[in-house]
Amino acid sequence: MHLKKQYFIFLLLFSNSIYAKETSFELGEIIVSGNQSRIVEQVGTVDIITAEDISLSGARNLNEAIDLLPGIYVRTGGDGTPRIDIRGLRTRQVILLLDGVPVNSSIDGQFDPSAIDVTNIDRVKVTRGAGSLLYGTGGNAGVINIITKAGSGNLKSHVKAELGNNGTKLGQVSASGGGKNWQGFVSGTHYHRNSFRLSNDYIPVNVSGNPNPNNFQASGDRINSDRDDTNLYANLIWQAFEKTEFGLSSSYRTGNYGKPSETRDFTGGDADPFAKRPKYERVDNYESYSFNLTGTHELAIPLLIKPALYFNHLNELTNNYDNANFNTQIARRATNTDATSDIYGASLLLSYDFSRFGKSSISGDCRQEKWQADGFEILAGNVFSSVSINEHDTICSVAFEHETIVFDNLGLVGGIGTAHQRKKSGSSDSGDTYIIGATYDFPTDTQLHLSHTKKIRFPTLRDLFEPGRANPNLVKETTFHYEAGIEQTLSFIPVSFGVTVFRIDAEDFIETVNSVAQNIESDRFQGIEVTSNIKPIKNLSLRANYTFMESENRSPNTVNRDLQQRPKHRLNLDIAYKIPYIDADLYASWSHVEDALEQDRATGLISQEIDEFDIVDLRIEKEVVNYLSVFGRAMNLLDESYAESGGFPSPGRTVLFGIEMNYGS
Repeated sequence: MHLKKQYFIFLLLFSNSIYAKETSFELGEIIVSGNQSRIVEQVGTVDIITAEDISLSGARNLNEAIDLLPGIYVRTGGDGTPRIDIRGLRTRQVILLLDGVPVNSSIDGQFDPSAIDVTNIDRVKVTRGAGSLLYGTGGNAGVINIITKAGSGNLKSHVKAELGNNGTKLGQVSASGGGKNWQGFVSGTHYHRNSFRLSNDYIPVNVSGNPNPNNFQASGDRINSDRDDTNLYANLIWQAFEKTEFGLSSSYRTGNYGKPSETRDFTGGDADPFAKRPKYERVDNYESYSFNLTGTHELAIPLLIKPALYFNHLNELTNNYDNANFNTQIARRATNTDATSDIYGASLLLSYDFSRFGKSSISGDCRQEKWQADGFEILAGNVFSSVSINEHDTICSVAFEHETIVFDNLGLVGGIGTAHQRKKSGSSDSGDTYIIGATYDFPTDTQLHLSHTKKIRFPTLRDLFEPGRANPNLVKETTFHYEAGIEQTLSFIPVSFGVTVFRIDAEDFIETVNSVAQNIESDRFQGIEVTSNIKPIKNLSLRANYTFMESENRSPNTVNRDLQQRPKHRLNLDIAYKIPYIDADLYASWSHVEDALEQDRATGLISQEIDEFDIVDLRIEKEVVNYLSVFGRAMNLLDESYAESGGFPSPGRTVLFGIEMNYGS
């Protein structure tokens, strides 16, 4: 322990050197943008969250970093982990890339954004709706592309320590540097939480509004909401020749967490028809690691070559207990699952610049996804049943895109692609994709954009093979995206605003119906996103956005056309202010959500509204001496009692304090 402490102090002192700004690990980027945004990113909607934005807000993880973006809804429900919905589509329809490596689980296509450490992030590019085909299949909702930091020049380091209520602890450390032909970056983070505390306004009641004797969740600390996460990350860039670079990045994550249960009365004569059966479930251990080896080479002709090899591994030990004490697994519905998810893949991108005739890019990606699981399940009559799964599939895709600028102010992009899924059984599925889009710049600082995209996503291994849920007859999902928008910047005052109208028609949308995965014939998501940015005075910045969205099941013969947990209205506002005289940074945000529905558990024929809510966060930071800052943060400042998914109350007021040191900057 003492050796670790001495090494830690040595690292800080040694890195107190000449400032050298960190660069980003761009070798992993699939879309090669250069210094300007590609046309394919302008015809759709792309938001960029920078490391400076993350630092100002105090975000600790990916879901907090992107929570206030228009069209985004972060919700926590029965899995105990945040899920990121984009324009009504689910996390499993979002591609998450870390240095070009897809880190979605091969089991269910999802990911845990709360386990993505922001210490490493240089910027996050969030694509909604129409997006480049070069990303491959699966991103029907969009793409979250994390570009990490890289070293440059002399050594520098960053240290952050944070403490909060309910035993919350966060520690982060990173260091970076570089030489004549190399750059390196390393970081480590540990997060611990005993539990989170519910709002003081939370009262467990039954469907009649009376105290609920069957609810084991009382006011106070949320049962089974503890969490431990440890993240390690490193990357290295080597410039072998003038036009040739190689990059290696790797990450490691381990920890455990509880999945808080439903808090409504599921049993008895006064049971809530919308309540879900309580589960006493924990991920008692998880471990993941990933590697990405990539390169880039520019030929004498204007051709860029980017090959990549990647590997992503995740192992989870999940236990579902048969009682609220989490100590026995002998009664019905108790389960034990030791599951491993592996993804092996390779990709190649070729991009040729035809100068005034535009740029063409072709990409190919092929990956094998594996799912192995062993465990047991206790069936009716307390009968023990073993579980063993060993499945895999292979997904390959090829895409071509060309973009060009006409008359200096009209940008056009078009592309086609195809993809194929082959399962272990030998059965297969395939489909095609395409994109067309245009952007036009008026001399009045006005930009219009239009796009139409077809995307596909194959069913996951869980959809096809999980006992009790599997449906081997599932087919791929297909979504058709239509988008039009306008952005206006006013030159005489620092104001910009935009309006985007979108519609998504989904065919064969995969949902769980009566515990079995099914293709829903037709869903529609449509709405409008309004954004604005203003700097009325020197030290003040205001950003606001509003999302209106309608969701509908349009399948024939459907009685209840409502879709669950997709709010119709969301309004976000955040304010950044440099307080004069004391030279402190103040950040505040407000989010209002209303008109989200849920359906009854038995039939799905009855809908009810989830209560609307308002969340206010506040953070203030002050540099006290060179390199050292102190900060305080209050999340859910007003202690609102709310739920993003019915029956799963969210944390009440959370208060955090900490220090942050930046050596060499």
